Amino acid sequence: MKKFVLFLFILFSIGLFAQKGVFQIKKDTIRNRTFTGKIGNYPVTLHLEYANLSDGHGGIYSLRGWYYYDKYKKQIPLVGIYDGGYTLYVFNDKKLEKKVVDFKWESNTDSFWDYVDKYKNLHGYKEKLIFTEGIYFNDRGIIKEWNDGKKKLKFELNDSDSGILEYKEFLIFPDNHQVNLPESLHDRGFELVNYKMTDRGAEVLLEYNYFMRAYALGTCGVGAEVGYWLLKFDQSNQLQEQKRIPLESCEYGISYEIVDNDVTPHIEVFHLTSNYSEFKLPKKVTVNLSDITIEEYE
Repeated sequence: MKKFVLFLFILFSIGLFAQKGVFQIKKDTIRNRTFTGKIGNYPVTLHLEYANLSDGHGGIYSLRGWYYYDKYKKQIPLVGIYDGGYTLYVFNDKKLEKKVVDFKWESNTDSFWDYVDKYKNLHGYKEKLIFTEGIYFNDRGIIKEWNDGKKKLKFELNDSDSGILEYKEFLIFPDNHQVNLPESLHDRGFELVNYKMTDRGAEVLLEYNYFMRAYALGTCGVGAEVGYWLLKFDQSNQLQEQKRIPLESCEYGISYEIVDNDVTPHIEVFHLTSNYSEFKLPKKVTVNLSDITIEEYE
């Protein structure tokens, strides 16, 4: 009987805690998409999944999946490349399928873009489907085509304005209200540092940290964007104030140095510098991780 009462108490406590809730960051990665479209006059459905990242660009990767004609619903295996547009193949040769899915940069003499182009121009396929509108990383012009080596048909995809791989980050409130952080703040790589409730609502301190460019071999390819966001919400979860403190930015030439502070470890002190004189930047920033305050000094 005592064990049963204890069990009920634990359940009640867990439920009470869950009801009160806390702020948290929820991250989700979408790795597949299903499209509808047409090959010639024939309606088709395609399902594509992320396979492997390229060796030089965070927005270019290989795919695997299938398509079928809606009338017959017999799945036809696909492999391919996403580089802002879609180049998809149907192979009988399993080695060629594996080659595309693995997406390896096999030659030291090829440039990165030559390496990608080789995968977009392979031979030995049974069918090839290309859909690109010429507005992407490596402009190929507008191509919307299916071919089997003998004939060509128009290939249309619906809702093809983004790739397969999509990263989402949400700030979850105690009442389960959600804010899409990359959409609202135009940064990503968020971590929750701290938060506090006030009589006006809530104050939330976030840290962001991510690479600026998807193209690792280009300008700022490995340059990081690092800093803090201080957000203040009212009791209706509406954002009232926001403050962004960049600590490191390749785009704006910002770098930082951490000042040793053993006396008050909950306070971080940064000295900031910028390579661009026209960019107005405080010389010193203190971030109180406990009280959730940020102070800037010229």
